[in-house]
Amino acid sequence: MRHQKKGKKLSRTKSHREAVTSNLATSLILNEYIVTTITKAKVAKSYVDRVISAGMRKRGNPKQRMMQLLKNGLAVQKISDILLERFKGRTGGYTTIVKLGARKGDGARMAKLVLIGSEAVRKVKKKATKSKKKVKTQKQSEQKTEKKTLLDRVKGISGRFGSQGKRESLDKLGDRTTQEIKGKSRSGI
Repeated sequence: MRHQKKGKKLSRTKSHREAVTSNLATSLILNEYIVTTITKAKVAKSYVDRVISAGMRKRGNPKQRMMQLLKNGLAVQKISDILLERFKGRTGGYTTIVKLGARKGDGARMAKLVLIGSEAVRKVKKKATKSKKKVKTQKQSEQKTEKKTLLDRVKGISGRFGSQGKRESLDKLGDRTTQEIKGKSRSGI
């Protein structure tokens, strides 16, 4: 029975599971985000929340407790210098999980685990919105210019032939291809 045994086993032994969660947490703290499976992301989320909460405690030695959990001096230093200031008013919920979809190789459901207020999240969102807007405006401008050039050419052709009224000029027009009429001919006519 699993009485009072919380968490996922991740199909690993206890020591391997502890090493994996500690490494995921360290990577998340140093890089501000990680991409992993949903199950590992959920385990790492609770672990990181526990580590940051340990750093916010006033009693005892918070750096020593964080070092016991993470086993990485750079990560502990980053928490104490940067992250504790960022999460000053919070009592929990320092990370968020964004679901990404299935992994190409084995179909495992992937997720992005991100620290709240991270620069990486803001940059990704800005790039995505800008690129969508640029693509839309480029397509619209291309369509407008294409319509204008085609209309200008048609107006120019009808203006020339309408004033002269010669049948010979219209016969020449019938021999031209649509690319030549649009102005994309190879011969430069």
